[in-house]
Amino acid sequence: RSEEKRLGRAEKLAKSGRHDEAERICDGVLEENPGSAWAMELKAVMALESGDLKKAVRWYDKASRAEPGHSGYLASKAAVLNMLHKTRAASKCCDEALRLDPDNEYAMSEKGLALKNSGRYDEALQWYDRALASSPDNMVVVANKGVALMMKGLYEEAIVCYDKALSADPRDAAVIFNKSVALANLGRREESLRHIGRVMAIDPAGMEATVDKVLDHIGVSKEERARVMSGERGAGGGSRGVRKRRGRRA
Repeated sequence: RSEEKRLGRAEKLAKSGRHDEAERICDGVLEENPGSAWAMELKAVMALESGDLKKAVRWYDKASRAEPGHSGYLASKAAVLNMLHKTRAASKCCDEALRLDPDNEYAMSEKGLALKNSGRYDEALQWYDRALASSPDNMVVVANKGVALMMKGLYEEAIVCYDKALSADPRDAAVIFNKSVALANLGRREESLRHIGRVMAIDPAGMEATVDKVLDHIGVSKEERARVMSGERGAGGGSRGVRKRRGRRA
């Protein structure tokens, strides 16, 4: 069977969670063709999905060296470096990707994220705007722009971004939470608590620790906290659906 067909099967296996089988195919391909960038990319994706971020970086790095003109591998490597909080390395990786492809919106988005995480909010916003000029419907970038605006204290402008992102996915708990923080900072306490209630109704396990800190900051009574943490306030929030992402949440 051709390398392309084998790796196509490995990709399908990886997407269905059958990583061991997919890994064996990729390893077999790499034994025969040590320069197969696609096999390296698949191994990076599987490492990322298993939580081994450093291993994912190594495989994306190998893929980018095997295929030096491919900006996507560099942008993906930058995304994982951002997850590892290696912002300087991520920013440099994005620069390399953008030298190869100035229109790579993923690299623009990750460059913005690296700058935001470094506290360089104005520069981050410039990169987010460049990414959105290329792809205005990328709601992940819209939501990330909202975070950068919020870090600058521009809460009303941040809420505009969050509302736009939520129009595409009303059940995105992270965006609803960030909007609740912006509302709290504007003194709109009741609205903030309603949004926190929605967050807890959607993702109680994933968001509880983060929500707890905000409730401490707002100054919520024990009784009111119990209602909010149970998702009692504002438990609605639109239909469920699979979110298709381009880029990553801040």
